[in-house]
Amino acid sequence: MFVHYLLFFLLLKECLLIDLCEKSENCKECIRNPNVCVWCAAKAFNRTRCIPRSSYEADWCPESVPVNELSNSIMIESNENKQIKPLKYEMKLRIGEPQKFNFTYDFKDNPVDVYFLLDASAMMGTKIKNIASKADGLYKTLETLTNDFTLGVGTFIDKNTWKENGKESYSFAHELSLTKDHQKFVTALESTPTGYNRDPPTGCLDAIAQAIVCDKLIGWREKSRKIIVVLTNNNYHDAGDGRVSGIFEPYDGQCYTDLKNKRYKRELTMDYPSVGMINKLVDHYKVTVLFLVESTVKSAYQSLSDVISGSYIDDWVNEPINPYDTTGQTLKKIYKQIIGNVTLNVDIKAKNIENVKIHLSPNCTKGNYDKNCLVKTDQSIKFEGSVEILNYDSADNVSVEFSVQGLAEKLSIDIDVISDCRCEGNEKSSGYCNGRPLECGQCLCDDGNSECNFEGSICSGHPCFCGICHCTYPYTGKYCECNSLDCEKITSGNGECVDGKCQCKDEWSGITCSCPKSNSTCKGNDNRVCNDYGFCLCGKCECHELSDWDPRQLDSLCALSPCADCHKKQCIKLSSHVLRFNNEDLNEYSRPYIKMNSSDSLEDPLDPSWNLCPELRMENGCYTTFAYKYQGGYGIELLIQKNKNCDENILKLGVIVSVTVILVGIGTLVVWKLMTKYHDRKEYMELMKQYNPDQGARTNKLYIDPCVTFKNPSYRADPITES
Repeated sequence: MFVHYLLFFLLLKECLLIDLCEKSENCKECIRNPNVCVWCAAKAFNRTRCIPRSSYEADWCPESVPVNELSNSIMIESNENKQIKPLKYEMKLRIGEPQKFNFTYDFKDNPVDVYFLLDASAMMGTKIKNIASKADGLYKTLETLTNDFTLGVGTFIDKNTWKENGKESYSFAHELSLTKDHQKFVTALESTPTGYNRDPPTGCLDAIAQAIVCDKLIGWREKSRKIIVVLTNNNYHDAGDGRVSGIFEPYDGQCYTDLKNKRYKRELTMDYPSVGMINKLVDHYKVTVLFLVESTVKSAYQSLSDVISGSYIDDWVNEPINPYDTTGQTLKKIYKQIIGNVTLNVDIKAKNIENVKIHLSPNCTKGNYDKNCLVKTDQSIKFEGSVEILNYDSADNVSVEFSVQGLAEKLSIDIDVISDCRCEGNEKSSGYCNGRPLECGQCLCDDGNSECNFEGSICSGHPCFCGICHCTYPYTGKYCECNSLDCEKITSGNGECVDGKCQCKDEWSGITCSCPKSNSTCKGNDNRVCNDYGFCLCGKCECHELSDWDPRQLDSLCALSPCADCHKKQCIKLSSHVLRFNNEDLNEYSRPYIKMNSSDSLEDPLDPSWNLCPELRMENGCYTTFAYKYQGGYGIELLIQKNKNCDENILKLGVIVSVTVILVGIGTLVVWKLMTKYHDRKEYMELMKQYNPDQGARTNKLYIDPCVTFKNPSYRADPITES
């Protein structure tokens, strides 16, 4: 019973594929169909032209011209000593058809660069001193990991928008470039200054961004594993927080740390970087970020670490619990995770993500924990994969890149999507299609009904709808080719009607038996059929199209005939070939029927067989000249002068410079005159505002009378008399 169900589903799937392929109306749609279809480009093909490749059989397409584009890939080997091999593939892919590839990752003990970013806020002062006191232990721990490592130091607090006790804050300060000198590292830690910030969150992201992009200042080595260790007990500011201080310009991903004082100089003009920007920089510069934070802020940095590609986070314990310091032990643990567990990054342009399907074995991409991704020094991992284009979205070229987290090397796969048909025998004006274009076996008819075409006639003059001929009485047949009443009359005596169809006599062919099978009417005096430049169809020559460089005409037997004004047209048509020839090497320039030669100068007078053309202007403004003569048969020979006439360029340059100087002088005078006039008028208007004779005297509101009158309430003007 299971076998019956399996057969049923296989047949159902095949039927669905056939139906999906049949819906393709032309070769382009067929070749772009994700079900991987095949197109038959034969003429007068009355079956389904587009079918699934799985159903393709040799006898399906009678002329053996099926369009069945196949995917292929080329491995580009590299002689360089790289850890990823090979470094490049070039592929041509059919939509819906996976293509396999493989590459190898050889693990080597790369040099390690570790740059410490320390939170230098006041609350971290004693903790930084503790790190400095345990620097020996940190150094010894790193020596157990690799024999080639460097250490560097940088500090951060926050943007200097607020001061406390006269101490300035800063987003990033570079203290020590990467070095192997142990004592310099210890000294840099011990001398780290501390400061104050306005609020608990710090300018951590400012510091990370500058430490990544200022590669020359920091001293990152080209082939090293780059690790930034961030130690802090505070949260962080990100994009948008700078607006509180009036900072609106977004950070652009560039280095702005001053080389002299080693401070970030754009902290007050650029906002904090966004988390997306940090992730972009980490991916581009192949840097691994390790956050060592206190448990109080671990949740915030855990969210940050989840977004930043290849980053790690761990608790930072300030006090040591073993002979070596805790920071060194944590770094050792994380380093073993970085180098021991291979993580692959897959980069595809955003517009192509939905249309590309990638399969890898083992799958070592981020978020997948395959045991086969574990590796040790001098071991290798062989990856086998496949890439598939799911849909056509007009993106003819797709690029996919694979890189190991923390390494700059990458495997590039450049994909050229097969989106068009390469059919032979296409014609712009085909006799088979009554002068209409022929493309991949189909006639491109105005009404789209190409399947109504048969031997150069569309339904014998009857209407064609949806690919079916609708015959009017008394005509019958698939193409209305037979008159059931009088077939003899239709064929002009060259055929007879048998079983409702007109059958031509031996020497005649065609729907109406009007085409002689003999090609004698297509032969000239030399007995060549259509002068070997065409074919005989129905007793008439169908000539090949002339090349774009030839203005001559073809007669009824495809023989070339000159025209009165051919010379002028010929020179114009050949000018484009002359220009291309001057921009290409003679040995590499090859065109059908055209023979190209060059000479330092054309002899004057030329041989009478040559036709001299007027001077031709080149792209650089110089002029050259050329001559041509027709070869025997169909072809032409060109003779081009190498020496150019560039006198016009020098004259033009002198005229341009003179005119420019005159215009600049006139413009300067006009601007000076306008500015003087504007200034004088402005002064005059100010004076007129101050002077107005009609206003009369005014009282100054600010005036205070210097005289003060006091009244004594006990004073009386009249004497008091006693009664």
